Amino acid sequence: MKKAGIAIIGIIAAALIFFTLGSKEARTEAKTQLNHELTVLQQSGFGIEDRISKEKEDHFILSFDDPQKIAAYFTLHGTPVTAEDIAPLRGMKIGTDVYYLKDIYSALSVDLYPVRLPDMLYEDVKDTEEKLLIEQMQKMLDAKKLLIHIDIAKDFENFKGYMKDIDQTFQTKEETTTIRTEKLTFSGEMENGKIIHIDQNLKTFTLTDGKGGQMALHTMSSQHTMTGSSLYDMDALYTVSRLTMKYASDFSGEIVGIRMSTSEKATKGVVQSKVNATIKTIRISAGNDTFAAKDLNWDVFIDNIDIAALESLQTLDPEKKEAAFTKAFTRILEKGITLKINDLSVKELIENGKTLGGAALNASLSLDKNTDYALVQQNPMVLIDAITATMTLKLSNAIFATVAKDPRAMMLMMLIPPKEEKGEKVYTIIMKNGKTTVNDIPL
Repeated sequence: MKKAGIAIIGIIAAALIFFTLGSKEARTEAKTQLNHELTVLQQSGFGIEDRISKEKEDHFILSFDDPQKIAAYFTLHGTPVTAEDIAPLRGMKIGTDVYYLKDIYSALSVDLYPVRLPDMLYEDVKDTEEKLLIEQMQKMLDAKKLLIHIDIAKDFENFKGYMKDIDQTFQTKEETTTIRTEKLTFSGEMENGKIIHIDQNLKTFTLTDGKGGQMALHTMSSQHTMTGSSLYDMDALYTVSRLTMKYASDFSGEIVGIRMSTSEKATKGVVQSKVNATIKTIRISAGNDTFAAKDLNWDVFIDNIDIAALESLQTLDPEKKEAAFTKAFTRILEKGITLKINDLSVKELIENGKTLGGAALNASLSLDKNTDYALVQQNPMVLIDAITATMTLKLSNAIFATVAKDPRAMMLMMLIPPKEEKGEKVYTIIMKNGKTTVNDIPL
């Protein structure tokens, strides 16, 4: 949704620099600015069709024509994507209805609804089943069942909106699929024509087949805040209260309490990124077997990522422009990228009612900035000498015993026995100057 939704930011931004009160002059200025923004969109790879302009409203069709230009436009407005990301959307058309001063809150209101599917969906039709599915999808679009509504406040610093609830069944001879969404809403803040904060909430999303299978997402929310002038200065938070899965009659699963936060900061051409994710509980039932995991945690920090090289990698095709891709990748390595896994752990594993205890991993890895990367391109094994890394793995005795049942693992454990620390089995791996040790035993 993020990549598709960002396409309308230019339309939203068109309204941000003018009027604060409802007046004819304000509407005239709004239309002038909208005309300007539509010209920019046309120069950025979009097509504008069927334009109808009235005193209090406008209508047009926005088409995805040039993936290369559109990718550059998205990246400029805060969502770095490649032409390859946009290519599957080529040919898609979005109906757009713009209303001026529709209510007390809104200076500008926008309805967005797809009216044509991307070209690739029509091109890949191989049989009557797929043709029938495409026809049903097109009927859904014709009925405007997939619609996003946006209201921009008269202060042009706030906006809100929603996606129309969906309850749609697709039927073919082979399969039945039902999609339902309920109460997808969003709101946010803008500054100088750019979104600086957005909150999104979804009550439920369910995907059901005709064979007893279902995937359901319950109470999802996200928050995204720009914290600086760079696209890489941002904080984000995502939560899902519960995710359930069921396939036929022999498999079911549940993930409860998903939370992920990310934070990025750009300084002097490099970016650092922090990611923390937690899950309260995972439960899986397959046949007669059950499995559960409690209190999972993932805490990672990455530093010294070269922004220019990263953006190059996002836009280059490694097969078509191998030399440029290799140069950009090498530049990232030359900065001396560092990675820290502060915590990758699970507090408790339970298999068929038996408690196995927990496991934890922490690690750090850095690359020597003085490495000759021209030599690395000739012989990638040279890169090993540039790596300095430390990793510590801790396993409960019960988990260790379970893993040891595999003959291959047992052989490795006999060659390199674990250390004992506070009732846990511990492995410490160190890489430095091209040498690796495990529990002080050289490899």
